[in-house]
Amino acid sequence: MSTRSSHHTKKAKTKKQRVSASFLMLNPNPIIEVGFEGTIFFFNPATETAFPDLKEQGLRHPIFRDWKIIVETFKNNDKTSFNREIQIGEKWFIEQIFLVPETPKIRIYFIGIDELKKTQQELEKEKNILQAVMDGAKNIHLVYLDNDFNFIRVNEAYANTCGYKPKDMIGKNHFVLYPHNENEAIFKKVRDTGIPIEFRDKPFVFPDQAQRGITYWDWTLQPVMGNDGKVIGLVFSLVETTERKRIQAKLEENAHLLEEYASKMEALAGERAKQLSLAERLAAIGQTAGMVGHDIRNPLQAIAGELYLAREELESMPDSDSKKSIQGSIVSIEQNLYYIDKIVADLQDYTKPLKASKVKINVEKAIEEALLIVNIPNNLHVNIAVEEGFPQLLADLSMLKRVLTNLIQNAVQAMPNGGTLKISALKRNERAQISVEDNGEGIPEEIKEKMFTPLFTTKSKGQGFGLAVVKRLVEAQDGKISFESRKGKGTTFTIQLPLA
Repeated sequence: MSTRSSHHTKKAKTKKQRVSASFLMLNPNPIIEVGFEGTIFFFNPATETAFPDLKEQGLRHPIFRDWKIIVETFKNNDKTSFNREIQIGEKWFIEQIFLVPETPKIRIYFIGIDELKKTQQELEKEKNILQAVMDGAKNIHLVYLDNDFNFIRVNEAYANTCGYKPKDMIGKNHFVLYPHNENEAIFKKVRDTGIPIEFRDKPFVFPDQAQRGITYWDWTLQPVMGNDGKVIGLVFSLVETTERKRIQAKLEENAHLLEEYASKMEALAGERAKQLSLAERLAAIGQTAGMVGHDIRNPLQAIAGELYLAREELESMPDSDSKKSIQGSIVSIEQNLYYIDKIVADLQDYTKPLKASKVKINVEKAIEEALLIVNIPNNLHVNIAVEEGFPQLLADLSMLKRVLTNLIQNAVQAMPNGGTLKISALKRNERAQISVEDNGEGIPEEIKEKMFTPLFTTKSKGQGFGLAVVKRLVEAQDGKISFESRKGKGTTFTIQLPLA
């Protein structure tokens, strides 16, 4: 890659890092990055507000509780991320802990969950009260059942949830109204053993209220003992936790979305930075291409004329070593003139608007004319294969010759030690398919996706416009271009164009 391309890559990477840093700094939630050994590499302003004593305490701060265990978890590749709840003073947070890829750093996002913890604590308090208080419970689902699980007493909250009035449920059997083999087995066990039981977030589907879907409940089944020590009834108290489950699920979803959003933002920021840099360079090239082309081509034409005259005069000179040396120099100068002219043409073809002047074209003749433009070394064998009865193309002759010339030149450069250059033309699916094939070293896998990118080149000489120009010229003629390449086997570029 050229020095200019390397500089461009570093510049784009730097811009991506700046945009990523801005995102982290502006995030309203605390975010920190810490090395395995405890060095704090980064924290945003929200972190300083939430934990003002972080700098002073360092790894002694409560947010780093069990830090050695966290580091060992990542070092052992047990996980790449996990969450945990942590209390700092009177505040509660979910810590989302991630291993930063390809670095010995850990990134921690903090999400405040004071409201959720407050809700949990209030629910626990209400449950304790319900175990001791039967009457007066308004927001707790509470019933008293006999040993056969018939309703003896039902509070209003429970009845409303079931779609009844309390008096309408008295005397009815719980498992006749709500058949459930697992729950009935639990009730029988508590009745027969006298041992209470409780569940958290136990799912239940009301058979007569399918629209509610799965609901979740914290519930306690407490046996009521008689004077003889035997169970005479059961107090069944419930607190619905469906909303809490929904909040927990939403928190988990938001945590995932937050990380996904952060990753997308970083990727988008990097891509936009690269696009901006490339756009700025292309704009500058576009502004100067016309002027440079005019200023360079005039002297090029003069030099070409002088070379022609020199060649004519040289022919009349007697053969000698000096004559051969001068002839060699003229060939070298002509090759460099062609190279300079190609750079100017590529610049202008990439930056100027293209409008194809389509005419009927004999493809074999166009191929032969393109071959005359390119200097074919003696160690290359050229094979032209045009399908018998191949029809005429509908294309712009000048553009087509530029495309073929560029592709042939690339194929020649891919075979410095000799080989076979094959140019074929076939009719496929009512379109012309023209291929330029070499048996050179092939294109490395890691750069294939960049082959048509302007300013990208792997050559020591070149500006990286050749294939980008080819793609523009082909598409201007309503065509398509693609390529296949295998390491050590060679490369085939294929263009598809309309038939006449």
